[in-house]
Amino acid sequence: MGSNTQMNRLLRISLFIIIIILIQSMLFSVFNIFGAKIDLILIFVVLWAALRGPEEGLIIGFVFGLFQDFLSVNYYGNTLAKMILGFLVGVVKTKIYEIQYNLSGLFVFIFCFASFILNYFIFTYFLGLKIEFSLFHLILSAVLNSLISYLCFPLIAAVVGSKYD
Repeated sequence: MGSNTQMNRLLRISLFIIIIILIQSMLFSVFNIFGAKIDLILIFVVLWAALRGPEEGLIIGFVFGLFQDFLSVNYYGNTLAKMILGFLVGVVKTKIYEIQYNLSGLFVFIFCFASFILNYFIFTYFLGLKIEFSLFHLILSAVLNSLISYLCFPLIAAVVGSKYD
């Protein structure tokens, strides 16, 4: 019975990942508000790692980042950035603070900036690409992503659960 439950959880999580990647690539990759983009994958990596810890954060960051790189036309480096981000969020969760619904937006807001710094470092220094950015767009993206995280948190908590339940 245990392996059947494990298989159901794996299937549910796999379908969930595919749906998130499709929504991001088909809707949010072309949709923006005043030039700011919603990064559903970033939201889910942050919330997943905050709920499940650094090991799963690293793995889910790798999976989402790999798909994001695969679907990207010009840039590759999301895999490394999302892996590091997932791991860092998981470490913060275990060492400093247990995430709760009312602060999930703050977590996402802070780690949007961390994600930008990671991406900037990876793309600029490892890949030799020049990244244009606007502080206004960065802040607006962080605000949008943090607001959307409040809608996503109950969903992701229901799908993956907390490691410490």
